[in-house]
Amino acid sequence: MALIEVVKGPQGALYGKNAIGGAINIYSKEPTNTMQNKVTLGYGNGNAITGGLVSSGAVKKDKIFYRLSTQYKNFDGLLTNEFLDKKVDFRKEFTLRGQMMFKLSSQFKASVTAQYIDSKGGATYYSTNPSSADNDFFAVGLDYLNPNPDKGDNVISQDTFGDSEMQNFYTNLNLEYSLENVKLQSITSYNNVKRKTVGDLDFMQEFFLDQGETNDTKSFNQELRLTNRKTDTKFDWSLGGFYQNIERPFFQSDYFLSDEWAVTDYVATFKTLAVFGFFDYKLTDKLTASAGLRFDSDRFDLDDLLNDQTDEKKENVLQPKVSLSYQSTENVLLYANYGRGYRAGGFNPKVTPLFNRDFKGEFSDNYEVGFKTSSWNNRFILNGSVFFSDFTNRQQFAITGDDFTPGNFNYDKSTIVGFEFDTKTRVSKYLDILFNYGFVKSKITEGDSTGGESGTERDLNQFNDKNTSLVPQNNFNLGLASNIPFNEKTTLDLSLNYNGTGKIYWEDSNSADYTSDAYQLLDAQATLSINKIKLSLWARNILDKKYYLEYSESGFGWLGTPATVGTTFTFSF
Repeated sequence: MALIEVVKGPQGALYGKNAIGGAINIYSKEPTNTMQNKVTLGYGNGNAITGGLVSSGAVKKDKIFYRLSTQYKNFDGLLTNEFLDKKVDFRKEFTLRGQMMFKLSSQFKASVTAQYIDSKGGATYYSTNPSSADNDFFAVGLDYLNPNPDKGDNVISQDTFGDSEMQNFYTNLNLEYSLENVKLQSITSYNNVKRKTVGDLDFMQEFFLDQGETNDTKSFNQELRLTNRKTDTKFDWSLGGFYQNIERPFFQSDYFLSDEWAVTDYVATFKTLAVFGFFDYKLTDKLTASAGLRFDSDRFDLDDLLNDQTDEKKENVLQPKVSLSYQSTENVLLYANYGRGYRAGGFNPKVTPLFNRDFKGEFSDNYEVGFKTSSWNNRFILNGSVFFSDFTNRQQFAITGDDFTPGNFNYDKSTIVGFEFDTKTRVSKYLDILFNYGFVKSKITEGDSTGGESGTERDLNQFNDKNTSLVPQNNFNLGLASNIPFNEKTTLDLSLNYNGTGKIYWEDSNSADYTSDAYQLLDAQATLSINKIKLSLWARNILDKKYYLEYSESGFGWLGTPATVGTTFTFSF
């Protein structure tokens, strides 16, 4: 890939629904006019084998270009199911991607991309704390579980071996027609993802509950965009329209001893029509105003095959975004942003004690002020911002405890306030020091109620003024980076990163029994480049820190990856 761009804050004005907290834009490398090839081989602990080939060049010089890449990964895993004595976090993946680009004239360019991924790996390997009765469900029920993710010494010990399969086919057609002052772009894409998962459901040694899940998501997108190309103007703009159709059949079943029953069986359909516009206007040589607006018309349909029921709802949403930037000096930029974010609502499989049949769309009004500076001849960079987000109908995911039905419910009101800053200091021509820190205080302010039929609703106001679950209270990263050139053809790149994740409340009551303390991970990498050859040695979580990526009120925890080390060899020709 050529570039990964992380854009913070609501990006709905440009990217549409579900970009409520930001967007990650991945820009792939385009085919080249000259022949370029690269072979990559790698090996790491857990029998992690990687191999890849990239080839790019011209079919017809200056007119038709291609880029072909393929990659194979095999990882036996590092986390062990102690009952079955088997690795559970295994993964095997094959990827094939091809792209053709055509410069049909000085004004017209077209490209077509196709990608296929076949992936298999471990699934449902939640850990528990077997404190008594040899992890026997019938002897102790769920009382044996130690709910504290820091005090408990959770292990993976299940009678059923979980695995999953995923096949993904993606294709994209991009057409660009450039006139003197404008560019017209058409982007058409189709994506088909098939998933299948089987595994344990009680996560214990006794054969009691298992689960199975299949879904086949098909999505079609069409976007038309008209963009300004004039450079000698104070006014820059972009206009567009968007259509999306997603069809998602989903089937989930549970197994109790020898009996199987369907938990959910439905087909969900999502259709979106949208128009959007964005502009920049240079008010003065130093002050620039920007504004964007997107209108989405969404329709959701649920065909519940299990309960022979159909549901439909529509949402029309405006997502504005405005900002001011002031270049006070050559090295100091001040800015202020406001944006409205939106995450689409939908339907749950059924009414349960935790959620209703439907859940509302989530909205956020976000405010940010910040600065970007450089000094010491650009050897010291300091950026910072403070932000506030006001959420309406914040969506919360939940799973019922009786038949493990998944669904969403809404909190009426919640807020986020925080700040962040990052620095980069070039201590010498061989050493850069990087540091960033972010602090977040996220609270539920109005809970209302949800779940159950009339008279059996769950009162969510009991969580008012509690910290929002699943949100780290702070995070930081301290990094050292060095580039040492030995001669024109040989360089050594070194990096060391120390990452910290703050306290996490895993459920909304903020009980100490369901709270993880802060943890830190240490990573390092060294790369020696000699002409067209690169040799890298890398290590992740060097201190082998045990941490959780997920933790439930039942004491089930999803363990993070232990220490990993490996080497990668790359040859370009």
